Parts: sequence; structure tokens; C-alpha cells
Amino acid sequence: MSDWLSTAAGGGEPRCHSLPSPMSSPQLLTLSRALALSAAALWGGCASQPPGPPIPVIAEEINATRSQALLGTLAPGDTLEVSFDQRSDWNHNVRIRPDGQASFRSVGDLEAVGLSIPQLREKLTARYAEIFQSPVVTVNVSTPADRTVIVTGEVNSPGQVALGTGRLTLVQALALAGGHKTSSARLDNTLLMRWMPEDGRRIAWRIDAGTDHWGTPDPILLQPYDVIYVPDTPVTKVNIWVDRYIRQMIPIPNLFPGVSGISGSR
Repeated sequence: MSDWLSTAAGGGEPRCHSLPSPMSSPQLLTLSRALALSAAALWGGCASQPPGPPIPVIAEEINATRSQALLGTLAPGDTLEVSFDQRSDWNHNVRIRPDGQASFRSVGDLEAVGLSIPQLREKLTARYAEIFQSPVVTVNVSTPADRTVIVTGEVNSPGQVALGTGRLTLVQALALAGGHKTSSARLDNTLLMRWMPEDGRRIAWRIDAGTDHWGTPDPILLQPYDVIYVPDTPVTKVNIWVDRYIRQMIPIPNLFPGVSGISGSR
């Protein structure tokens, strides 16, 4: 990886985390304040700290880490329509709870978060085959829940931002968070933290997201659970900052088999 990429230092056994519910306003305010205080403790040598790599330079590297599995799987809050061929009286709707499970008719609670539709259909087919012969199960997402990122720090409306269709850029997220505070935001030291579900770790970049780079044809694309932090002073020891504060403050979802938390990083 390039020398501007800083990551959390893993240590010890992975810790299990339950799936997070949407953050409330007080939780987001607490998160924003804590991020600012923790960054302040790690300023060190701010006067000489150069900007991060500009968006056009770093976009390709960041976009290469986007998890297609994460973008295409079920999430808490999704409402599912379960139907049966020739057994319409068994049709029902379920909603995936914050703990990642949903309660299906006659088979009870099953883990659904992190599965694709075909994977869940296969699981349900196996369970309903214990009840009646040769079930043909269809699963559709009738009402998808918002996939979100968090934008905090020196922005006018810190909080969760919905991904919408799934193609949201870093600059768009800043705009949806009310824009940056022009008198205090250090856009040239914007931090992006990303959860990598396939290998169970969070990575981070320091980015020059200054307005001069907003019109680039190669934007930075976001994915669910990304965290954007705009500081008012550069954070120089990003790896320590992420390891000490981000890992402890933001719950990491247990989305994939074999991934039970942060197990390390590069």
C-alpha cells in the first residue's frame, strides 16, 4: 500500500459486536465531540503536517477496496417478502431486526444480515423442507432499509447520510451533511475510515478533499459503514487515532461467517 495509507493496528483476539441500530442524535453528538477531542490529543507537529493526497490521486486506491459483498447483502431494517409456490397461505413478510435476525413463520429466528437473497432463499428452503415436501421459496426485499455512512467533525450537520442508490461520493456526503465549516474545516486532512468485512478490519486514509478537487472525473465512492471525519487541525498519528478511538467507539457489524470483529489490519 502507498505510504499515505494508515490503518488501525490489530491486537489480541477479535471482539464480537452486535449489529448497530441507527444512531440517535445524542449518540452522534457524543461521537462528533469524542472524535474531535481524540484528534486533538494526537495533533503533534501540526504546523508542518502536509495535506493528504488529493482526491484524483487517491480515488483509484480507495475505490478498489469497495466491498461488493457488503453492497449487495441484506441489512438491519430490510423488510422481506417470503412466498411459496402453490402454498400462498404460507406467504408472509418479515423485518430484519437490529440483531441481524428475522422471525420466519414456523421456523423461528434465522440470521439474515450479511446474506445475499439467494443465500437466504437456500437457507429457508432447507428449513421448510423439514416441514413439507419440496418447498419452492421466493424471497424479495419489499422495503429496503437505508444504507448509511457517518459524516462528522467540521461540517454543519454531522450525522448519518443515506447511500441512496449505493453510489455516493465523498464530496456528495459532505454536501448532504450541510457542507464544511469554511472558517475551521481542514478539508486537506479529511479522514475516511472503512470497514473491510471480507478480512475483518478497518482501514483509514488521510485525504486532501479541498474544493479545488471537487470536480474530478474520478470521485471517491463510499460504501455502508464508512466514517468521514473533517478535522479543524491535522491529525498526524492516524494509525494510533483510529486504533485507540474508532475501534472502541463505533460498533463493527458481524456481517460475514468467520468475521467476528477487528482481527487485524495492513
